[in-house]
Amino acid sequence: MKLNFFSIILFFVLPFSLSAQQTVRGVITDKDSKEIIPFANIIIKNSNPSIGTTSDESGKFVLNNVPIGKQTFIVSFVGYETITLSNINVTAGKEVLLNIGLIENLESLNEVVVLAGKKKDKTVNEFATVSARSLNVQEANKYAASFGDPARQVQNFAGVTGNGDDLNNEIVIRGNSPNTLLWRLEGVEVPNPNHFVYSTGGAVSMLSSNVLDKTDFFTSAFPAEYGNGLAGVFDLRFRKGNNKKRETTIDAGFLGLGIATEGYFSKKSEASYLINYRYSTVSILDKIGVKLSEGGNLNYQDLNYNINLPTSKIGTFNIYGLYGKNIIKSSDTASESESGTPTTGNFQNSSNNNVSTFITGLGHRIFLKDRTYLKTNISYSLDGANLKEETKNNGVIDPLKGSEFDSKIEALRLSSFINHKFNAKHTIRTGVTLSHLKEKTISYHTGSNDIGHLVPTNDKVDGNSTIFQSYFQWKYRATDKLTLNSGLHFLHFAKTNSSAVEPRLGLNYKLNNKHSLSFGAGLHSRAERLSTYLVKADANAQFLNTNLGLSKALHYVLGYNWRLSKNTHFKVEAYYQNLFNLPVDNTGQTGYNVINAQLFDVFNITDIPLTNDGKGKNYGVEFTLERFINKGFYYLTTLSLYDSKYKIGNSSYYNTRFNGNYVFNFLAGKEFKIGNKSNKTLGVNAKFNLTGGQRFTAIDEAASIANQTEIFSTIPYTEKVKDYYRLDLGINYQWNKKKSTHSLGLNIQNVTNRLNKTVPDYFYDDATNKITKTTTELNGLLPVLKYSINF
Repeated sequence: MKLNFFSIILFFVLPFSLSAQQTVRGVITDKDSKEIIPFANIIIKNSNPSIGTTSDESGKFVLNNVPIGKQTFIVSFVGYETITLSNINVTAGKEVLLNIGLIENLESLNEVVVLAGKKKDKTVNEFATVSARSLNVQEANKYAASFGDPARQVQNFAGVTGNGDDLNNEIVIRGNSPNTLLWRLEGVEVPNPNHFVYSTGGAVSMLSSNVLDKTDFFTSAFPAEYGNGLAGVFDLRFRKGNNKKRETTIDAGFLGLGIATEGYFSKKSEASYLINYRYSTVSILDKIGVKLSEGGNLNYQDLNYNINLPTSKIGTFNIYGLYGKNIIKSSDTASESESGTPTTGNFQNSSNNNVSTFITGLGHRIFLKDRTYLKTNISYSLDGANLKEETKNNGVIDPLKGSEFDSKIEALRLSSFINHKFNAKHTIRTGVTLSHLKEKTISYHTGSNDIGHLVPTNDKVDGNSTIFQSYFQWKYRATDKLTLNSGLHFLHFAKTNSSAVEPRLGLNYKLNNKHSLSFGAGLHSRAERLSTYLVKADANAQFLNTNLGLSKALHYVLGYNWRLSKNTHFKVEAYYQNLFNLPVDNTGQTGYNVINAQLFDVFNITDIPLTNDGKGKNYGVEFTLERFINKGFYYLTTLSLYDSKYKIGNSSYYNTRFNGNYVFNFLAGKEFKIGNKSNKTLGVNAKFNLTGGQRFTAIDEAASIANQTEIFSTIPYTEKVKDYYRLDLGINYQWNKKKSTHSLGLNIQNVTNRLNKTVPDYFYDDATNKITKTTTELNGLLPVLKYSINF
C-alpha cells in the first residue's frame, strides 16, 4: 500500500491509549566544592502514591516509573538549603538526567532547613553576582521564532539586541560592539560558533539545543575568571550523554535535517557519548518563495560531540568539540555596466563565500582532597574563510575584476584552575590560561585603472603571538543575607607587550526573603583580533600597530531584585560603562574604530597606523518582569533604555553605530494538556520586539555633487532608520507514545509581514549629477516547520 506524507503524520498524531512512564536519574553535589552528597532525599511533589528516593554513597539517585508530564522535585539534606526543581519536563522518549548542586546552609549546626524556592534565574557559575542569568536551552526553545538558537534566545534578555535585523544574528550588549563579546565553550575561549559570520554576523548557530546544557550569560561586571572580553560573556556547556541507555533524536524541518545520538560504551562503565549532526534544508524555503539571502544560495552543516570518560582513580575526562561549514553562492548577469552604460556583452557577477570552524578539546577534572578539585582543559580551534567576488564581461568593454579574502586563524589554549571550599563561608578559585594564536590573512583585489589596465593589490598579515591570563577569586558568604565575590584578573598580550591588572567586585545583600540588592564593578581588558597588530605598510616595513595597548572598559552596576512570588520576579539594573584605550584611526582617513565594528568588519585591513585614542561610554537602566513556567504558563518582558557614545581624541562624543536607545521585548506562552491520559500537549507562544532603528551617517548632498562623488557628514551616526518591530508566533504539538516522544512545531517569524528597512546606500549618478538613495527591505513573513522524534 502506498503511503503519502499526510498519512504518515496522521499515524503519529492519532490518539493511543497508554500510560507512559519514565526514569529520572542524576547526581547530587555541593554547588561550591562539587563533592558528592550521599543520602540526600529527593521526592516528587504531590505524587500519590509518594515517589521518592535517597542518593547512594556516590551521590547518585534513580527514580523509576515517573509519570510523564511536568513534574516538581524537592531535594533536601541536613545542613543544606532545600531546593525545588519545578516544571521538569518528563517525556516518554528520553530519560531525564539531573545534576543538582546544593548550597550549604550557614546555620547548619542548628540543622535549619531553608526553602530556597525556584531559583531558575540562578547561574551555573557560583561566583556570579550581577548582570548574569542562566539560559535553560530546553525551556528557551519555547520562545517563538528562537529556532533552538542560543544567540536568538538571549536577545530576549534585558540589554541585549540583534541590532534591528531579521537575519543578522549579532549579539549587541548594552550598546557595545558584538566583537567584544567573549564566547566560551566548556570553560575555554572559542571563536564565534555561528554560521555566516562574515556575511550576516552569524545567522545560524553551529550549536544544537540537543547537546547544550544549562548555560550562563553575562552582560556586565563578570567574575575574575573571565578575561579578554569587554561587553559580556556567553559561557556555553555541553551536557553529558546518557550512560545507562541509548537514545536518539531526529529533527526534520525547513532549516535543517539533524540526528542526535547518545548512550553508553559499555554497561560495565560510566562512560557516555553524545553526538549531533545537522545538514541544512533551507532550499525548501527558497522553493516556497522565502528568500533568506538576496540572490544567494545558502548551505551549511555542523557536528557537535561530547564524550565523557570517568575513571576510578585519575578523575574524569571529556573530549568535546564542534565542526561547522557554511557556503553562500550567488551569480547574476546584467546587460549594462555599473554606471548604467550599455555594453556589447553581459556582465557576469559571481560570489562564493566558503567558511569553516573547527573546535576540539580535552577536559579533565580530579578531586585532590576533600573540598578541592583541579580542572584542566586543552583546546584547539581553527577558523577558515575564503570569500571570492568576480565580475566578467563576455564582450570587449571592461576587463575582469575580482577580489578574494582568504584567512586562517588558529588557537591552541591551555586552561587550568584549582577550586577549594574551606567551609560554608569561604570558597576560592585560582587559575591560569595560556593561548597561542596564529593568523594568516590575505586580501587580494584586481581591477582596471583609468587607462584600462589591470592593477592588482595585495594586503597580507601573517604572524603569531601569545596571551597569558591568571586570576584569583574569593566567594565570602558573610551571613545568610550578605555575599561578597571579589577577585583579580591579570592579562598579558605578548605581541604588544601590554599587561593589565583587573580588580573585580560583586556584592549581593538580601533585605528579606523577597527583596535583594546587588552591586558590581570591574575593570576588563581585551586584545583585538591578531590581524590588527600584524598590518604592514608594505612587505618590507615594520608592523604598524605593535605599539597599541589593550582595549579597556570599567563597569559599574547597581541592581534590585523583587521576588513577587515563588514563580515571578521583578528586576531592575542601572549601569555605567567607561570604555577607553580603544584602537582607532586618529588621522580621519579611514574612520576605523573598534567601538563601531560589526562582526563582518573584522577582516578589513587598513595600512593606517592605529592609536589608543578611542573612548566610549554606555549607560542605561533595564527592567525585567518574568514569570517562570507554572501550570503551563510563562511570560518574560524587558525594557532597556540606554545611551551609547564614543569619541576619538579630543573630539566631541557621538552616537555609536549600536545606539538604538531602547529595546522592548514581550514574550509569553501557554501549554494545554490534551487527551484523557494527559499524554499530549499543545503549546502556543508569541513574542513582540520593538527596537530603536539602526543608525547611519547622513550624506552631504551639496558636497557630493560639487566633488562628483559620495561625501558623508563629518558628524557620524546622526540618522536612524525607522524603528524595528516584529511579531512572532510559535505553535507546538507534542505527544507521547509508549517509548517515544514526538513533536510538530510551526514557528512564524514576522507573522504580520512587517517589512523593516535596512540602512540606506547612497550613490553619485554621473548621468544626472545627483545623489541616488536605495533602501533594502528585510525579510517578511518566515515560516519554519519542524518535526522531532525522541526514542
